[in-house]
Amino acid sequence: MDIEFCHDQVAVASVFKDAAVDTCYVGRMRELAMNEFAQSGTVEAPNSQTTRLNPR
Repeated sequence: MDIEFCHDQVAVASVFKDAAVDTCYVGRMRELAMNEFAQSGTVEAPNSQTTRLNPR
């Protein structure tokens, strides 16, 4: 969303009544991969890691 809209509390409240929590399964898969990587003990730059989804 446009930053002008996202930072305008009145505009947001006029368009949306509330929010729902959903699970992004791509994000979940990436989070699980990062957790497994962190547990491996080979993390040298924890804030510089990225993930790549591997096709089947």
